[in-house]
Amino acid sequence: MLAAATLAAVPAGAEDVSAPKTKAGAVQPAAGECAARYGAALKRIGAEDLGPIVAAAKAAPAGAAPAPEPQIGDPSLPGTLLFVAQPRPRSPAEIGALTAAVALARSKGRSAAVVTSDKGPIAARLREDLSDYLNQKPTPYLCSGVADYLRTLRSFAAKLGPAPDQRARWIATQQKSAERALVAAAEAIRRGKPVVTGSIAPAAPVPPPGAEAAPPTAAPVATNAAAANPAPADVPPPLPAQLAGPGDMLAAVDGLVAQARAAHLVVEQDAPAAQPAPAPIDPAAHPVLAKLASVKPYVVSARPLIQDQPARLKVLAAFADLEMLTYLLEAKEPAADPVATALHRTLDDIETAHAAECTCAP
Repeated sequence: MLAAATLAAVPAGAEDVSAPKTKAGAVQPAAGECAARYGAALKRIGAEDLGPIVAAAKAAPAGAAPAPEPQIGDPSLPGTLLFVAQPRPRSPAEIGALTAAVALARSKGRSAAVVTSDKGPIAARLREDLSDYLNQKPTPYLCSGVADYLRTLRSFAAKLGPAPDQRARWIATQQKSAERALVAAAEAIRRGKPVVTGSIAPAAPVPPPGAEAAPPTAAPVATNAAAANPAPADVPPPLPAQLAGPGDMLAAVDGLVAQARAAHLVVEQDAPAAQPAPAPIDPAAHPVLAKLASVKPYVVSARPLIQDQPARLKVLAAFADLEMLTYLLEAKEPAADPVATALHRTLDDIETAHAAECTCAP
């Protein structure tokens, strides 16, 4: 009766100010309605996904994946990082991609299998927890805390095996990082100070007593490299806007070097600083890594060829991001655990349902 009286109190054609609105003025559904929709979606997910999880667990008891074939690292890879850039703020996704790439570099491209003695209990606990969550009764607070809940479950599911799209997500994240680093490096090169070259005239000898003094020599003049070495007629090509593959990455490396030379930031040295000779990287098998190794003296040596420090550090960061992206692209897919795959798929379905159904104003 109270609800009817409230509705009757609103004149025909008038706006009901008691109903929550979106910014656009549309009526926002009540929190209970969203919770009901989300609860129904969870039950559908439970009906569709719990069965495959149980079936996968029976096929691979206790969440134990078949023993993966041992992987052997590539002996032509250095086993260490070519470039170590200065730390910079990174998102959790970027940290995850970087951590995976560093592990691949140090293991010479070998993907590490997930090894834990707790797979059985972890898989059983995740199945039970998901079953309880997917079959719970809707409450007004059902849409709350889902992100933290999924983050926790994903951390445990990762102990069984990686998500099917984990490597693809790492690659996409690192690709964006490398593209941003290229833009920053190009801007630093543009702002860099050209190398100043010149020589100091030797001091005039002191004349003996009574001798006529020699005429004064001209003061030493420092010449700007841009004037002493005019820019070549060919303008360096622009860097690729996207790193879609090895061809773009090779072009990016060559492009940064060409831009640094055109900006007269490179010091030519007759005898480069002595460096330990690392084992060569096979350019046929690893063209990008081989190219990166060849340009290492520009940014990493006792006397780096790029003298402007801000530009050198940005170019170094770009080379480092390209190196990490290369290892992720060349990595082999790790062996999949069927239970882990089914669990990750269910967690993705829950996340999708939450985004679609929990649209009510808080």
